Amino acid sequence: MANPDRGSVSLAPQLSVRRGRASVEFYKAAFGATEVYRVGGTERHPELVSQLIVGDASFWVSDESPEHRNFSPESVNGATARMLLVVDDPDSVVVRAIAAGAREVHPVVEEHGWLLGRIEDPFGHHWEIGRPLVAWPPPDGNLLAHRATSGVEDVPRKDLVHGWTEVYPHLRYEDPTEAIAWLTRVFAFRELVRMAEPDGSVITSKLETPGGGLVMVAGSSQEFAEWIRERVPGFQERPEDPWPNLSHTTTVIVDDVDAHHAGAEAEGATIVMPPTDHPWGLRSYAAIDVGGHQWELAQILHIVEPEAWGAARLE
Repeated sequence: MANPDRGSVSLAPQLSVRRGRASVEFYKAAFGATEVYRVGGTERHPELVSQLIVGDASFWVSDESPEHRNFSPESVNGATARMLLVVDDPDSVVVRAIAAGAREVHPVVEEHGWLLGRIEDPFGHHWEIGRPLVAWPPPDGNLLAHRATSGVEDVPRKDLVHGWTEVYPHLRYEDPTEAIAWLTRVFAFRELVRMAEPDGSVITSKLETPGGGLVMVAGSSQEFAEWIRERVPGFQERPEDPWPNLSHTTTVIVDDVDAHHAGAEAEGATIVMPPTDHPWGLRSYAAIDVGGHQWELAQILHIVEPEAWGAARLE
């Protein structure tokens, strides 16, 4: 809603292109745009300035004018801005744009709370086409906290008493009862379900992490080793049990990693790395639990493109 003391405010981009008349026809075909205003664009005056609308959004297109330092992406070998087009069905709009002559840069996928893809139009401008999967923007700019508390149907908290997460570790301890007590006390995990022998010894337990993840805890008995030995040719037992166990690390996302670290340290956890900022957008600390398993407790600070921290995008 506009502030009545400041008047109405709007913002509309103006794209510089070569072949202005052709660009207008492309945006009509690709995005269903409607042209509402035009100056020029005739045989006598081919350079044009055109205003188009898509839904409730408006943007302008004009032929580049190097004398006024308005250059198209084709003249500078790349776009200096990216357009974001929010639509109900990103997949169908991307398909339509490609059919009209656009090039797919990234397919439509779910990422960072959005269903989003990207195309390059025939005039060099990049368009991200998508829709948010959560109420946007999330409170305080914190998507993780929003996912944990939002009632939006697209991102429900899982019912981990009855259900499961897509991936979860199954950790074995010599004393699972002690491990469960340690994880709930030190890491603030919450035990949801337990399966036990008649004498009360733990067979397996389901624990929820502070961010809504799932960890399974079980015992490491001689009976289990025998069960594996019968099924795995060449089974070899370790000559000794290493402490800590260096074969894996389990990462758990939390809302406030510094507060979590302070609580774990106060409970006597073995801290091997204090809270540290990483170039991939996480702040995390590392600890060893009572059974020698390694844990990384992490908070998402911001989203970082893989290339920015030395990785390469494979898809």
